[in-house]
Amino acid sequence: MKINSFIICDDIRSEVGNKKSLMGIYTKELLFSVTAEEAGVWPKDLVLGMMLDFSISAELKKKAHTFKVMYSVNGVENALGEGEFNFPPDEREQEGDFQMTIFAKSQYRFESCGKLSHCVKIFDASGNEIVQATPTTELLIKENVIPS
Repeated sequence: MKINSFIICDDIRSEVGNKKSLMGIYTKELLFSVTAEEAGVWPKDLVLGMMLDFSISAELKKKAHTFKVMYSVNGVENALGEGEFNFPPDEREQEGDFQMTIFAKSQYRFESCGKLSHCVKIFDASGNEIVQATPTTELLIKENVIPS
């Protein structure tokens, strides 16, 4: 399994011609602007967009049944979403990698400042995890105190 591309953003918009636009892309940190009274008050909830593009090998494709996308803040893992691989009838047995791109908006809960990371897990038909991959993108979760 290979993660080809992974982006976290504020919003995902559908465009003419079956295109997607990602708005407010995060690169290094996710900054909560808070007043002095709000500083250090957790948890904080936020809806974020995600674009995840990954590939699985022909061998893995034969076993892959479902997947889960997880996020972790400071090592505490939470589920973002899950889905099934709905291959066309002959796709499972065909040679070559299978590529999948997911666009989703999900609710995140942050219990504190720290590091945000993600993981994709693939399961077989019996529910056993067969592989997982982690994008290299990690975001620092920070607070910025603004004057009241």
